[in-house]
Amino acid sequence: MLVARSRLQAASPSIRRMILIADRGLLSLDNLAALSALRLADDQPLEFILAVPRRRYYEFTDLLQPFHHAQGQGTQETVGEVRWNGHRLVVAHDPVRAAEQSRQRHKKVQTLIDQGEQWAGQLGDQEQGLKHRGRKLSDSGAKARLYHAVSEAHLSKIIRVALKSDLFTYEIDDQVLISTQYWPGAGHATGQRMVVSG
Repeated sequence: MLVARSRLQAASPSIRRMILIADRGLLSLDNLAALSALRLADDQPLEFILAVPRRRYYEFTDLLQPFHHAQGQGTQETVGEVRWNGHRLVVAHDPVRAAEQSRQRHKKVQTLIDQGEQWAGQLGDQEQGLKHRGRKLSDSGAKARLYHAVSEAHLSKIIRVALKSDLFTYEIDDQVLISTQYWPGAGHATGQRMVVSG
């Protein structure tokens, strides 16, 4: 990044303002500090716009609760901003899209929970000597199947399969599930978009 900036300024020394626009892979506190410290030849700061990874949206739930409460039950897309670590955090929210995606996510979560309960019941029945059609289910097999299904659905922050346990167990992280009401995108497409600007 420093090399690219130096080359660009050397090729065009008359540049007075430079704005770096980067995807979500660049967002970290260390990178933000490094970007904030960069200066152009005339000591002007380097400006930047960085996308926030969807998997990190839940980290901003408390900070942005006033923004979400102010929206109420509206159906219009809204844009707002707050200060975060000395930077502008800009949020765009489409409530119609968010509501549909939240409904779809909760349906996926419930389907996976139902499947987990079915497998847990089958394992319990097997312990009591009851037989089911098909092959006998093992704890390891049930763990692997649920883990794979949860991973494919990008819901591993909500449904956590205990892979190190000898028995088939999993838990639902209610805090993350509740936060998806505000951030319907913990891990996939959402009605929210966030960028950090400096």
